[in-house]
Amino acid sequence: MSSPTKITGGCLCKAVRYEVNFPEDHDFKANSVACFCSLCRKQSGAVVVHVHILPRSSFTWTSPSATPAAPLANYQVIKDNLRWFCTACGSYLAWEGNGIIEVTAGTVDEEFLVGKKDGDGTVIEKGVGEQFCHPEGAVTWVNNSLGPVTEGIKGTRWKFSVAHGEKLPVKAAGGCLCGAIRYSVIFPPGHDFAMNSTKCLCTACRKQSGAMMLHLHTLPLSSFSCVAPASELGDYSRSPGYHRLFCKRCGSFIAWRQDPRLCG
Repeated sequence: MSSPTKITGGCLCKAVRYEVNFPEDHDFKANSVACFCSLCRKQSGAVVVHVHILPRSSFTWTSPSATPAAPLANYQVIKDNLRWFCTACGSYLAWEGNGIIEVTAGTVDEEFLVGKKDGDGTVIEKGVGEQFCHPEGAVTWVNNSLGPVTEGIKGTRWKFSVAHGEKLPVKAAGGCLCGAIRYSVIFPPGHDFAMNSTKCLCTACRKQSGAMMLHLHTLPLSSFSCVAPASELGDYSRSPGYHRLFCKRCGSFIAWRQDPRLCG
């Protein structure tokens, strides 16, 4: 799919309109954000708000005028951080600050976001929503996640904003009950936590753990590093290529391995 060069959008009552002209080298993936912050939730009423980051120079208000005028208004929670909305219908249109503007994806015109439709409502020419809301973009303020409600949203997950610089999480560590075995995990860039989280009800996992259900997380084997005396790390295999790692001293189940991946 070719990248769009221009889109338009506006509020529900159509009093406020805008136009976006994308820079030639615009990176759609890097500038797509799904936000879980409480401010966006309060203003939009949605638990997840998809926005797209643009240089301010790429964005133009076209109605009622190029210069913001009623019914276009902004609300500032933080000084000079402008949350643009329409006072006539309440639509949340964009966030602006520090030379950038974040356009809310829901206000992009349907013909661009979803695509052009025929008289029966069938899409006959696909829109650019998958690029504007790139599924491998950023997911911000993940500390406000709502469990299963939001865990399926894909992308690189950040504890707060991307500018805050803390991905969630970057690494983890663990070990067995007695402490003889320790391991560390470094998550790959762009690791999809939702897609790699598993709940297993198989009899083999039940037999080994004693639990009715085992929560596991799948990783490339190269992301996992285990420190343990050879005499303490057990490796049980029921079939070729499948390994169940456990501590011989205390019995703790550590991980299930099938090269080149591991679940633990």
